[in-house]
Amino acid sequence: MPRLLRPLLLLLTLLSAPVFADGQYLVEVLVFRQSAQQLNTNPVPEDWNAGSTLLKRDQERTALFDTEIERMKQSQRYQILARKAWAQQIGTTPTAVSFSEGPLKDGHGVVDGMVTLRQDGFIEASFKGWINQFDANGFLAGSEMLQQKRRLLPGKVTYIDHPNLGALIRVSPL
Repeated sequence: MPRLLRPLLLLLTLLSAPVFADGQYLVEVLVFRQSAQQLNTNPVPEDWNAGSTLLKRDQERTALFDTEIERMKQSQRYQILARKAWAQQIGTTPTAVSFSEGPLKDGHGVVDGMVTLRQDGFIEASFKGWINQFDANGFLAGSEMLQQKRRLLPGKVTYIDHPNLGALIRVSPL
C-alpha cells in the first residue's frame, strides 16, 4: 500500500502547485451598514491609505454580488455603502489597494477602505474600512472602523463582521 501512495501523493502535489502560484485575481468588495445605529468614533487617520495603491475609476471592474445584494434589499435591514471590484496581482509579498466611495469631502469619501492581499499556500486578506460622517460644513466629524484579517478560499464569499457594519470579499482567479 505505501508504494501506491507515493506516486499518488506526488501527482497531487504537482497538480496542486499551480493553485498557489502568483497570479492575477478579481477582487470584489461590498461594504454595508447592518444597523441604523451610527457610532461616532475617532475620525479616520489622514494617512489611512499609506503604503497602498489608490484604485482609480478606470481600473474598476464590475462587482457582482447580485444575489447577496438582492437578499439584503429583501430584508430591508441593510444599507449598501460601497461596491468595488478590480484586478490585482497576488503573490507572497503583501499588496494593498485602497478606495473611496462617494464624493470626497475633507479629503475622504463616505467609505474609505483598504484591502491588503498576499498568497502563500492560501490567500490572506486584511480589510480596513472607515464609514465616515461629515458635519453640515462638509468636515469629517467621526468614523466607524471595520477591520479584520481572514483567510480566503478562491471564488468564495467571505464575511467581515462588525456590530453595525459588514463587508463581503471575494477573490477569484482571472
